[in-house]
Amino acid sequence: MDRLLAAYVVGFLAVHVVISFQPWDRYLLPLAPFVALLAARGITNRALTLTLSQRGRELGVVIVVATVAWGAMSGAMGRMPIGSDHEGYAGVQALAMKLRELPPDDALYYRSLGWHYDYYLFDASLERRWWGSTWKLAADAGQSAREEPARGQWVILPPVDAGATQDLRFALATQALTLDDAQRLPMANGETAWLYRIAPASRP
Repeated sequence: MDRLLAAYVVGFLAVHVVISFQPWDRYLLPLAPFVALLAARGITNRALTLTLSQRGRELGVVIVVATVAWGAMSGAMGRMPIGSDHEGYAGVQALAMKLRELPPDDALYYRSLGWHYDYYLFDASLERRWWGSTWKLAADAGQSAREEPARGQWVILPPVDAGATQDLRFALATQALTLDDAQRLPMANGETAWLYRIAPASRP
């Protein structure tokens, strides 16, 4: 039984590592009962209990109960970095509303917060384009600039992507493009997002 439970836990983690998924803590909840069973079987293991005195076993139980209770209370009161709302996405709605002010039918490049943009901009006329690398973005933007020179193109960089600015400038330069008209967009959690227009470079 121990091997079966352990195999399930390992297999569950292996599948989630191999298959792309959003690494949110709630997806690990199905493991909780099996980890609890393994822990309980370990605590009540005869070989373990025989090596402990009665007082030692009682002390061990108190420590385990106190630890679990502290963790439960901390999680319930939002004192641990897990759960659904820690203001990591505070301001995304206001950010999306700002993006709605862009000219209709322009192209918006993004790398992070894609699900959030899909939700808040589901009926907007902006064409949303995901980029996995700066070179992919530069190639797509260069092709669009040649085929539809009058169409606006934009890049949104939330705080998590702020470090990609210089790499983007370098990649876009190979297509005779640059980042222009930087707009600082403050977010409710105190961080800053940046919106750039992709424009022809002033010089080769």
